[in-house]
Amino acid sequence: MRDRQDKPGVAARRPLLELVLPVLRDAIINRTLPPGERLSESDICARLGISRTPLREALRILETEGLVTMAAGVGAVVTPISPPDLHDRFDLLAGLEAIAAARVAGRRDPETIRRILAIQREMESASRQGSREEYYKANDRFHQTIVEAAGNEAVLNAHRTTMWHVYRIRHATNTANPLGPEAARHHEAIIAAVIAGDVDGAFVSMRRHLEDVSDLVLGRPVAGWFGATDHDAPGAG
Repeated sequence: MRDRQDKPGVAARRPLLELVLPVLRDAIINRTLPPGERLSESDICARLGISRTPLREALRILETEGLVTMAAGVGAVVTPISPPDLHDRFDLLAGLEAIAAARVAGRRDPETIRRILAIQREMESASRQGSREEYYKANDRFHQTIVEAAGNEAVLNAHRTTMWHVYRIRHATNTANPLGPEAARHHEAIIAAVIAGDVDGAFVSMRRHLEDVSDLVLGRPVAGWFGATDHDAPGAG
């Protein structure tokens, strides 16, 4: 009888968890909740109109995703961004997308090739016009199209989680780094390898591309990336 009575409560908490989890995750990713920010349970519950139970369930999930850290005597804190962790995330991202690109090259699916060529043209147009927002939207679609077309759920899920961390520094990166006519050409080697069915070439080209992105991002840190003081930023202190 106890189990039967408990089930409605569990079922009721699930929709609340599904509400609060993406709200908190998005706020962390877009830096509305910046790195190092203490998450007040009472404030969040009042703002979202929920109890502490679904909130704590959401915080546990965010902790497993690496977006929240439980600090002794403090509670939940938005995980700070450190250069070593960011380097590791980019390294993982490069590996995942290289695997995806190799699988896509092996398949040589005409529809996938058509889509990435169309996206590439959008990027070239945005680059010529100096439109950062449109350029980076198209860039995201390019990479996401390749990852989805690979048909590997494990890669897709790991990529999604990794991108949550990359997006945390994305806005500052996109604003600070130059957007010249050559920017859209970064994908040309990847596209050529996919069209040719060159599995090894696609793997190497994608890996090299994302390693270059990592070097650019980590080599030019912008104030505010890593938290309120940026005491862990490269060259700081």
